[in-house]
Formats: sequence, C-alpha cells, structure tokens
Amino acid sequence: MVLTSKGVSKLPINLKIYGPGVLNLTLVDLPGLTKVPVGDQPTDIERQIKNLVVDYVSKPNAYVHLLNIGLV
Repeated sequence: MVLTSKGVSKLPINLKIYGPGVLNLTLVDLPGLTKVPVGDQPTDIERQIKNLVVDYVSKPNAYVHLLNIGLV
C-alpha cells in the first residue's frame, strides 16, 4: 500500500508472533509527538499525531511504555 499523504495513517502495521509460551498481546509503535511540520507534512500534523496517540493510550486495557531518546 502506498499512501499519498504525508500525514498520519490510522491503518496499523500488524506483526503476529506466535509459538509455545508466547503471550497474546498487541504492540503498537506510535509516532513521536511533534509541533512543527517538516517538509511536506500537513500543517495540522501535531493534531493528527495527538489524536492517534490518545486513541490508543485511552483504552482501558492499554499498557503504556514510553521511550524517550534525546540527543546529547
């Protein structure tokens, strides 16, 4: 699938891992929050990403693990 927009897609990329002793869970890698559009990104990219993140993390059975990689 090729997206023509530089915005955020709500279509997930699914990766299924299965085998003996493997837990049934869903891993979602969400985009990082941004304030300033880069290149061809839409002017409302901040709102698009925030809405997508809130959709996932507001689910009652969601476990949120944050990873913040900073540059030194």
